[in-house]
Amino acid sequence: MKMENGKVKNIKIVCLVPALPFEVRMDTLRSIFYQSIPVACTILLTEKISENLPFPAKISKVLNNMLVNLKLENYDYILRVDADTVLPLNFVEENLKDNFDVVGYGPAQLIKVSSFIKCMGGRMHPEHDDGYPLVKFAQCGFKTRTTYFVDPIIQRVSGKHQGSSWYISQGELHYQYGYDIFHEIWILRKWKQYHPYGLFFFVGYIKALFQQKSRFDVADKIMAHNLLKYKQPSRFFKFVSKRIGEKMYV
Repeated sequence: MKMENGKVKNIKIVCLVPALPFEVRMDTLRSIFYQSIPVACTILLTEKISENLPFPAKISKVLNNMLVNLKLENYDYILRVDADTVLPLNFVEENLKDNFDVVGYGPAQLIKVSSFIKCMGGRMHPEHDDGYPLVKFAQCGFKTRTTYFVDPIIQRVSGKHQGSSWYISQGELHYQYGYDIFHEIWILRKWKQYHPYGLFFFVGYIKALFQQKSRFDVADKIMAHNLLKYKQPSRFFKFVSKRIGEKMYV
């Protein structure tokens, strides 16, 4: 990757859009095709998974089935985009400027291929595709950023179109990532946004807790991070006051 006149040059990006054909928006595709830094290849992952898997695991399986056959070494970055997300035309350019190894999660994510291969063997975690790389890359000592320099435009509020099973799977994931029950009680306040299904998020966490579901290998890192908030009261109350001041938008 090279910089010329403050702009990123000579970079090859493959874009993966995990979605069935009827889910893909033309606005989404146009926003990928007309990026200020061109995307070399865009692949629609239209495979339908018939197995009875939680939603996040289905997305991971679809992505990994493609990554097995994709020559990742031919690319510098993976751009993963949800089918209901539109990217500003400078999204790639702006989010590459500080040379992070992974930027963003959920609706859109940029992943540096060389780091992805070193840290994760070029494959997504089988149970969660977008949140896991952020923590795993940090654990491996790579440079990560959860927030964007330029935000993607989400065409529908995350979670509002999902059913109870989606929320249960998200709650289970939070347990597997190592979040403690006090953290979950705190974010439970958001469930009213998604009435009547949001409460199932907490149900999923409790279910995983009682089943003693296996934790991810990054759980220790998240548990240690959360523990600091309890050991340092000023940090915890700063976190709380910041959240209270935010608009409840996911």
